[in-house]
Amino acid sequence: MALANASFSKPQTFELNYQARTLQRGGRFNIEALRGLVGGAYATYTLPLFDREMRDAQAGILQEVGFKDIAAGLDEWSESPQPGAGFARVRVTRTREELRAGASAARETATYQFRMQRSRLGADGVAWVIYDFLNPATGGWISSPVPPPLVSAAQVGTELKTFFGQFYQARTLTSLHAIDLETSAFLVAGSYEAYTMPLLEQSRVEAESGALKEV
Repeated sequence: MALANASFSKPQTFELNYQARTLQRGGRFNIEALRGLVGGAYATYTLPLFDREMRDAQAGILQEVGFKDIAAGLDEWSESPQPGAGFARVRVTRTREELRAGASAARETATYQFRMQRSRLGADGVAWVIYDFLNPATGGWISSPVPPPLVSAAQVGTELKTFFGQFYQARTLTSLHAIDLETSAFLVAGSYEAYTMPLLEQSRVEAESGALKEV
């Protein structure tokens, strides 16, 4: 949406953002206004959370939500080739107050970091979109891929035990089990493959001739 007289010195975007998230007793949230201010990874992250608050409000569980002391500060600005457009990293502090049925009023003051895009609309209009958010729970931007979980030494040990069980089972020769070259080749690579597969092939030939009985 276009913002009249938009500037970094006045946190108009976040005033509108938190106005959309405000709930007065007997009223409703302004989801349409919020959708006009968010995009990208942040929209994917925040809109489902907002949907949950709307359901709580419709059920009478969440009765009031308000914001005050909103202060936005610019941490970084990157100009784009289009005049007046670019990307900003912004730090926002706000106090959130809520009232839920059967509970005392709660208040929380917190500071968050956002990534935003500024663009021009027509001759005088300015649009801001909040598209990314630094998640305090992970310390990373929500647009970044989630790193795989760390693997413990115990897990590695369990996997290696399973691996070498399969590895040596494929090399086992009994009256009921032939040497399994296909599985063995799947479990080795590189210089070790070049070393061990000819030896294993030789063992298979000896087994087929009857010279090798058991391994």
